[in-house]
Amino acid sequence: MDTSLSKALIIVAGVLLAMLVVAFITFSFQRMGTWATANDQELLAEQKEKFNKEYEAYDKNLMYGVDVISCLNKALSNNDKIQKKMLDASYEVKVTVSLKQDKPLQESIEVYHMNENGKELKYANDKGCSNVTLKDVEDVEDVEFEFLSKSYKDISNFDKSTQLKTQNQSCKKIATTMQLTKDGNATGEADLRALLSVVDTLSEVVKNSESKRTESDNWTKAEFRSALYDLKLRKFKCTKLGYSDQGRINEISFEEI
Repeated sequence: MDTSLSKALIIVAGVLLAMLVVAFITFSFQRMGTWATANDQELLAEQKEKFNKEYEAYDKNLMYGVDVISCLNKALSNNDKIQKKMLDASYEVKVTVSLKQDKPLQESIEVYHMNENGKELKYANDKGCSNVTLKDVEDVEDVEFEFLSKSYKDISNFDKSTQLKTQNQSCKKIATTMQLTKDGNATGEADLRALLSVVDTLSEVVKNSESKRTESDNWTKAEFRSALYDLKLRKFKCTKLGYSDQGRINEISFEEI
């Protein structure tokens, strides 16, 4: 009888101990889960704050286009990433850039040559070359500026008939209001993406290694400045900074002043 009772007590004690162990493990996992959730939320809040600060830095009443270009590059990288990973649209940053209606972006090409006195001059500044075009300057029309992308060439207005006395050529093909989104099909977005395609090199100088200093009709060097170069020098103000329902920046607008 005593033996049976002892065995029963041992079994009960074992069951109670097992229940205590299970309860402890369950409690520990719950605590760990709560701690992990709190940590995750804190980390997400820190990431959101850091993300917002990067764009809030552009919330200024006066800045140059170089800041706008910096913001556009940041948003382009962000939008392409969320598009590739198929993330929620709330992570998108929509950027709008509005130019003055009467001031389309300018691109320029400057070609130099040796005059009769052996002095290097721009064709545009030489009185004897007032109506010279790219086509008229021997071989220069075939010069390839390596930094120019195919998409940029599609928005460029320069061709062989461009008069060098003009120097600056309005890019009327480029929209005066341009937007950047994750889908890539907003107003003027193709123009904006084409502009940003030359962001690493805004201009390029090509020298003519075949130029003979004794021949006045030989070009010596040519410099092309893209329309993005012009955008870099203009002045802007931030007119809008928008946030998603989660408190994350999802829209920013700039207007030329």
